[in-house]
Amino acid sequence: MLIKQVMDKTAAVCVPFDTVKAAVTIMKRNNIDFIPVVENELTHMYMGAVTDRILCLRVIGEGLDPEKAQLSACLSYQSIFCSPEDPIEKARQTMRRKRMDAMAVLDDRREVVGVVSLDDLLRRTSAGQRVADSPAISRKQRTSRSTEDARPRLPSGVQLANMRSRF
Repeated sequence: MLIKQVMDKTAAVCVPFDTVKAAVTIMKRNNIDFIPVVENELTHMYMGAVTDRILCLRVIGEGLDPEKAQLSACLSYQSIFCSPEDPIEKARQTMRRKRMDAMAVLDDRREVVGVVSLDDLLRRTSAGQRVADSPAISRKQRTSRSTEDARPRLPSGVQLANMRSRF
């Protein structure tokens, strides 16, 4: 089975001049902890990525203002990514070895075409069947259920920033 069969083709992306707060808003709204950062919205050329952990360590650790700090100050210039044509086992081994929960999927021009998470890979067995068909629920479902009531409600009239998506 190949990455293109399990990757998220609608993954959110950010650009280097987006604020940390905008990225965190996207992460929270979509229940994700990894966002690829692209050069610009037209080409989607991969520059690196930000994770919730990187944002916490760099912003809080360095006393930056999340509303003013740009992602370029927090960007992890990752050279770890995969291709849509890679086998899922290769990506799973890379993620395990590098202790990553997700990585960008890039085409031949180094443009972001999606994101694959460890959860995406673990939902598939070697026989190609979905583990999600079993009684166990996914991490996203568990998180959504357990934090649903704990999430603060936005005052009426307040809207979140639009998620950038290539697709």
